[in-house]
Amino acid sequence: MIQFESRQLVQATKDRQSQDSQTKSCPLCGESFTLEQLIEHSDIVPIGMRLDDADPSLNLYFFDHAIESCNTTFVIPIPWFHSLLKERVPLADMAGSCSCAQYCTNIEDFSVCNKECSWAPYRRLLMEMMRIKGIAIPRQNDRLIVEEW
Repeated sequence: MIQFESRQLVQATKDRQSQDSQTKSCPLCGESFTLEQLIEHSDIVPIGMRLDDADPSLNLYFFDHAIESCNTTFVIPIPWFHSLLKERVPLADMAGSCSCAQYCTNIEDFSVCNKECSWAPYRRLLMEMMRIKGIAIPRQNDRLIVEEW
């Protein structure tokens, strides 16, 4: 079992301290969004998450900017959302281990993960973001279904 490195915890703390001033800009149209706007803005649609065992900087949430003049997909590093977690983050990073079901390595997999892994709370946060937006959580191998929102 790989331990969540202390430098990652320090970075998460630094990220939390500076998040109020951080924004994410859409790579196509340039519209900027704060963390709260990403959750609340009706034109920002969460579509999945993906972990990369080899490069933690590629652990990303994927979003669609769903307006007719843009309609692009962009990514945001998962730790940027740490301040929104309502549960403790386990220290163990089980991603890629023998006990990992690999749900987080496939952007289209929406299976529920209840492992004591440092990434499981972020997976549950993604599901909550989708619920807030009125997006039905598809079963594994189903396509994403967007309900009225």
